[in-house]
Amino acid sequence: MKRLCFLKNQNNFLPLKKTYSTIAVIGPNADSLDALEGNYNGTPSAPVTVLAGIRKRFVKSKIVYVQGSGLIGPVTNPIPASALFPDESMKQHGLEAEYFSNLTLDGTPF
Repeated sequence: MKRLCFLKNQNNFLPLKKTYSTIAVIGPNADSLDALEGNYNGTPSAPVTVLAGIRKRFVKSKIVYVQGSGLIGPVTNPIPASALFPDESMKQHGLEAEYFSNLTLDGTPF
């Protein structure tokens, strides 16, 4: 059985008010031209990201933007190679990992 959902303009929420004190924009694609263009086979003449559009529409509001997490992985900067030394005796970069056979991480790793 499929369930259909509809957007309802409850309490006349839309259109949005002219001003808000603060607006939070959260998401990895909010300021991404790549996500905006998708697989479009042209070059848009004046692309506007979601974040840029909100900033333009709400110029008197404080806009707070956070990338958040990615859809297929975290949106983070890579760990610098200088941080990837498990101990001082290692002469090459790397990580040390321990694996446990339980969810509480008790006992000796295997």
